[in-house]
Amino acid sequence: MDHQQLKAYFLTFEKDFLNTFFADKLFIYRLQYFYNHQVPPYFLPDKRIFSFENDIMEEMRYEMNHYQNDSPHLLRAILYYMLIKMNREFCDFHGLESDTQMNNYAYQFKEVLEKKFKEEHKVQFYADQLGISRISLNSAVKNQFGMTPSEIIKERLMNETKTNLLHSTLTVSEIAYKLNFSEPNNLIRLFKNRMGISPQVFRTTYQIDRN
Repeated sequence: MDHQQLKAYFLTFEKDFLNTFFADKLFIYRLQYFYNHQVPPYFLPDKRIFSFENDIMEEMRYEMNHYQNDSPHLLRAILYYMLIKMNREFCDFHGLESDTQMNNYAYQFKEVLEKKFKEEHKVQFYADQLGISRISLNSAVKNQFGMTPSEIIKERLMNETKTNLLHSTLTVSEIAYKLNFSEPNNLIRLFKNRMGISPQVFRTTYQIDRN
């Protein structure tokens, strides 16, 4: 394949773009390709998955280039359609559960986690926030995502750490305190255990040249 002939689109949006329009505040957290860390975040559909007559990305681009007062409503509707269709195909491709209306406790955990992971690392805190037992939370999250709440919390902390290492000038100690670790060694130990290298080696190896 001639990679120079490849054509790609990148669609970027904030979850509030949908949340201000739809009643389901957990919708984004229900999409497996955003929050399932057990499988790679890609899929290869074996058929055309969007039933629009023209290319759906061109449809959105045309709407943004010819903006009207009702354009936000049309764009949200198209985006909503795309996200659900892609979730179904993604789940079929990876053999995952595609029913987005299951297991609200699991999705509520993800929502609270996004707001509180920098301050709160204990599973019991999230169980208390949802008003359920730790055992019930473990069961709900494990059944839906195939990972325990503790594993997901650690994964989220690692993702945030890597983002800070690659895209900021914060020291490892500053990142540790920013993420509410009692001391930097606790973050370093967790990072090495999960990544196999130290935070500093990770930064040196992968950080984008800023010069």
